[in-house]
Amino acid sequence: MFRANQENTFTLLNRSISLLSRTLETDLRNYINPFKHHMEGLVWRVRDGQLDITNKKQLHSAFVGVLTTTPNIHGLFSWRKGLVPSGVVRKDNRFVDIVPKDEDRPQIQVLVEKYAVATEPSWDELTLTSGQSFILYNYPVIKDGKLLGVLGLSISVPELSKVVALIGNSVGGNGFLLNGKNSVLAHGLRMDREENGLTIPLDEIEDQVLSELWEGDDPATKSHHVKVEPGLLVRHIEINDRHYLAVMREINDYGKKTWYAGAWFPADEIGGASLHRLVLSAIGGAIIIIVGVLCAIFLGRLISKPIAGSANAQAQIGQLDLQHIEPLPDSFFKELNEQAVAFNTMLEALRAFERYVPRKLVTALMQKNLVVDTLSQERELTVMFTDIAGFTTLSESMTAQEVADFLNEHFAILGACVEEQGATIDKYIGDALMAFWGAPEIQSDSPVRACLSALAIAKNWDIYNKKRVDSGLPEISIRIGLHTGPAVVGNIGFPGRINYTIVGDTVNTCQRLESLGREIENSSTTTILISQAVRDKLDDSFTCNKVGSYQVKGKNEPVVAYQLLSKK
Repeated sequence: MFRANQENTFTLLNRSISLLSRTLETDLRNYINPFKHHMEGLVWRVRDGQLDITNKKQLHSAFVGVLTTTPNIHGLFSWRKGLVPSGVVRKDNRFVDIVPKDEDRPQIQVLVEKYAVATEPSWDELTLTSGQSFILYNYPVIKDGKLLGVLGLSISVPELSKVVALIGNSVGGNGFLLNGKNSVLAHGLRMDREENGLTIPLDEIEDQVLSELWEGDDPATKSHHVKVEPGLLVRHIEINDRHYLAVMREINDYGKKTWYAGAWFPADEIGGASLHRLVLSAIGGAIIIIVGVLCAIFLGRLISKPIAGSANAQAQIGQLDLQHIEPLPDSFFKELNEQAVAFNTMLEALRAFERYVPRKLVTALMQKNLVVDTLSQERELTVMFTDIAGFTTLSESMTAQEVADFLNEHFAILGACVEEQGATIDKYIGDALMAFWGAPEIQSDSPVRACLSALAIAKNWDIYNKKRVDSGLPEISIRIGLHTGPAVVGNIGFPGRINYTIVGDTVNTCQRLESLGREIENSSTTTILISQAVRDKLDDSFTCNKVGSYQVKGKNEPVVAYQLLSKK
């Protein structure tokens, strides 16, 4: 019984260490990675011509919009060779334009020259304004093989320190982030400090446990029971007869140097109590065996109930039934309570994640047991593009928050209409929506579904415009383009950032159809243009008017367009 307890105790200890380290790494990545997605959105708008990188007024408005909706970003910048960088930073709950100090200009010019020849997004380290440290992420904007400039965003080191401290607190420890083995990048002691240096030497930090991190022992070298998985580092540190454990993971995605994200704990708080119980069980096993048998039935029932509840909840997660899962209750058993806390944390994270990934896509992957790396394939799909007419002019008279509220209201109308017909929403591109039918599940009637969605949008948009007019606001017109044809659908991107999306000439043709809506006179506030391929799939219950053939960019053959009006 002692040997079994020994094996179970160390297994639990190893799992606890692994769970703690993964939580630290995951929470840190979840904080930083969304910033990169905002940057990709800005770069896309520049490449698509929606945003002029040489127009400071446009850039300022776009930057303020992103900073308003993403309070954790410190600033946004634009770099162009031969020019002083421009941008907007957050200061005292305000957004201010960057005005580099004279003493910073030589350093800034070196960086401008460096970024002017960059070809790939990269993380860098920089103190742009004297007295304030931050990390910079730079994204070259390349179009038709030409570098238009470089966009960048900054993450304040004091703010990053607050996040690291909170992550450490969330797992019951003292969080830290090292840039290389001997430099402290983020720590609770840096939350309210303004320092010229980006990092603090490890031996100068006022955290005695952390300063002696690498002087500690690796527990795995002293006991074969402690097993450390690849990428995980554990250090046992002894200070004044007190014992501590530091748990870290290596992260190599945010600059040239390896980051070490971790936290340290008093040893008793991460397995010490379990080890103590192990010793007591060896000494008192013979005495308590009879009591143990009597208690086993009671404890078994007490333990089995939360375990059964956990099993049922996990089964519901397997079906992605996240909204109907009840959080696991607390338990006075430490291990079960830790399991409940970890499960509830995972449940909240999955619910948040569900908002960003199409649920039916994940369901299809689970039900069909598809291999992720082989998902890309050619399918017959129907694609929809939407756009708001004159949105740029409209947004100039609105604040950033008003723009965000308006777009959320706009996409709520469109999203409900397309999802009702089984569409997969691919992405939001500024004020535009892209959706498609026919994947991941096959939909032989995808053109009909797309047309019904477009007509539903038109109907609901008329209702929305009536409310605007009643409120004294002008009507807003939208354009919709529909096209059906072959396209490649599946995982597109690189391993660190993959999207389930579609590519091909069908997508480009659909976007051109939507743009042709500018040339169509229409008494309605919604213009729906469909291609000949879509029209051929519709029966006589749909009313369509042929508007002509158009030569569009990127197509040798003219595109025949029809205006979809109604369905009987």
